[in-house]
Amino acid sequence: MRIEEWQAIVECDKQFDGIFYYGVKTTRIFCKPSCPSREPKRTNVFIFNEPSEAIHEGFRPCKRCQPADAHGRSREDEIIEETLSYIESRYHENLCLTSLAELMFINQYHLHRMFKKKMNVTLGEYVTDFRLTKAKQLLLSTELTITEIGLRTGFSSPSHFSYTFRKNTQVSPKAYRNRT
Repeated sequence: MRIEEWQAIVECDKQFDGIFYYGVKTTRIFCKPSCPSREPKRTNVFIFNEPSEAIHEGFRPCKRCQPADAHGRSREDEIIEETLSYIESRYHENLCLTSLAELMFINQYHLHRMFKKKMNVTLGEYVTDFRLTKAKQLLLSTELTITEIGLRTGFSSPSHFSYTFRKNTQVSPKAYRNRT
């Protein structure tokens, strides 16, 4: 166990929640670093990267800080899954970090950090990539105009759609449609 991990446990530091979890050998319970439970003996502490690792090793989730659900998923994993599901069902709407964070009942900066850590892209990049994937499908499978496709996939204007499409694919929407 690293010194900063031990400090996070002793200080109940929320910054490390979702980054690691700790289990206590004597109780067979695992917690988030911010858990307000009694400070464990350092020699009895094991560090885990994911709740599923702790469960696999025979530890059960703490009832106080609730580091995982019954399937070993952390609350952070649940939030990311809910966010992805929401984006994928409403990509054509005006989506912003603030409104998504409000829907998930968390701070927008926390959602941004969690999403970037789990997905390796920002929330905005993910939304744009998802919209472009849908736009490519529509370009190849429908006779809709480029303007209609841009608006149906959530871009604010035809020029914004064309600019973003070209920037990400190196071709215009029209050229993409005609190359097949």
